[in-house]
Amino acid sequence: MTESLYERLGATAGITQLANDLVDLHMANPAISPRFTKSDPVKMKMVQLHFSLQVLVVLRYMKARVCWLRTGE
Repeated sequence: MTESLYERLGATAGITQLANDLVDLHMANPAISPRFTKSDPVKMKMVQLHFSLQVLVVLRYMKARVCWLRTGE
């Protein structure tokens, strides 16, 4: 069986790094950083991490559901 998307992204450590990098890039982008001037970067990183993990759970569920619909198993 192939690795899951979660595993390919580096599990929790890799996804945490992705979430942190995403927030850092948003904070450094002059076009959108003014929107986040009053935001706490640590909290933003935690929220992004939780959101990313929830998306992966939903994607896994949807994949299982599609497989079930195709095979009836």
